[in-house]
Amino acid sequence: QFTKNGRLLVKQVGKDDQVSLNQHAEAYTAHVTAERGKGSLLARIFFYFKRKDDSHYMVMNSWMPADPVDDLFDLKGCMDDKVVRSNGASLAQVHKRWYMIHWLVSEATLGCCLPTARTDYYDGKKRAREAVFGLERHQHDAVQHAIGEDVTFLKNKELMDYSLILGVLSKPLGADGRVPVFPPGGHPDQPYIVVTGKMAKAYYLGIIDFLQGWTGGKKVAHVIKFLFAPKPISTVSPSPYADQFWAAQKHRFHALADGPGKAGDRQQPGMGPQPGGYSGIV
Repeated sequence: QFTKNGRLLVKQVGKDDQVSLNQHAEAYTAHVTAERGKGSLLARIFFYFKRKDDSHYMVMNSWMPADPVDDLFDLKGCMDDKVVRSNGASLAQVHKRWYMIHWLVSEATLGCCLPTARTDYYDGKKRAREAVFGLERHQHDAVQHAIGEDVTFLKNKELMDYSLILGVLSKPLGADGRVPVFPPGGHPDQPYIVVTGKMAKAYYLGIIDFLQGWTGGKKVAHVIKFLFAPKPISTVSPSPYADQFWAAQKHRFHALADGPGKAGDRQQPGMGPQPGGYSGIV
């Protein structure tokens, strides 16, 4: 649950995450506060507490601004990539399960006989999987460096199943060509603002849900997904997960050819193929 100003998130912590947090709290704190980690995109955990009913909670920052973003992506670098918010509206998360034979047949053939919400979700997953984003060179380099440092840390701590959360907010330039003011995000260097034609886009991003270890439950889920889910899957051990995640993010962001202030001929950040095909979205 978010606080009223939208800047903090109070989240219940499951047993697996409790183990990881207790085990890695000191190393995590050192990573995000060290000089080389100041640009870290790992969500900042400020408080961790237990209630009388023995439920555990943590208070963390939100990477998004207080104003709702136009588009919100949850990106793992696999077939679980998805759009959470599109064109200013939340997108229903309508999952397909292995026992939904009629959906399996429909999506493998003509795609008919599917609920509209499922079709929208399916299309959103394809869009998320293929989305690439253009940043100014210094922004691009900062993002790539931060992701690389964070993924190395998570890989060394044997954590997996994390996501890159990415929000986009668009506004037209002023009549005099002035760049509009965008609300701040959860990172001191954000948003990253890119001008394309007569529009300005603000990008907000961070890494979330990074406390999941390679537990027995995840190993069972790996077998099931390996047998039934399209590849690449998200439920893989920490080392290949890190490599898969990092490879996808290196492809996802590209540096714009022009320097700041040369927006006229700039390529519109758009869509591009990710490594691997796309079929049978779950």
